[in-house]
Amino acid sequence: MSKQKEKKLPIYLTKINDSIASEAENMTLSSYTKLIEKGTKIEVIGKSGKLQLKFLRLKNNKICIGEISKSMDNMAVLVKLSDISHVLVGTATTALSKTKKFDAEKIQNYFTLCSQDSKTVYEFCAQSRQEFVSWVDYIRYHTGWKMEEQESVQEIEDTKEILLQLVLINRNKKKPPIPPLPVNYDFVD
Repeated sequence: MSKQKEKKLPIYLTKINDSIASEAENMTLSSYTKLIEKGTKIEVIGKSGKLQLKFLRLKNNKICIGEISKSMDNMAVLVKLSDISHVLVGTATTALSKTKKFDAEKIQNYFTLCSQDSKTVYEFCAQSRQEFVSWVDYIRYHTGWKMEEQESVQEIEDTKEILLQLVLINRNKKKPPIPPLPVNYDFVD
């Protein structure tokens, strides 16, 4: 819900809105979790700067990577979520900061995972914007940062709005009166 609407809300609605904020965030994260646990094709930026198509998946709070043609059970563990210190996106990624030529359309899908020791970085280019948002904001959230991508923020706001409407519908719902029992049950003359 936008900040303008929040200012105009009565106090009881503000309390309800605050209580559904975490629920909306959890619903958004749940959809991201399903995508990244299932796995996704992603381009890995190699040391030469060339992109290689790999398969990336989250399993047991570990980011695993493997060849597309091989079994998903044999994927190598790349990094644990707890070992990631921060995520760089777009032109801030290491690979793009070193090059002058890059695809303007793909740049919005580049992201770099930086490890706690600051020596190891993993550079990726997601196949779609949705996959990028899912991976980046899921990792941000689980490393203690806020979900920052515009799509995530909008999805959370939309979900909050829907949940607020549902609360209001349920709150204002009056039960119909129950008619008295009939005196007798002889309905046929």
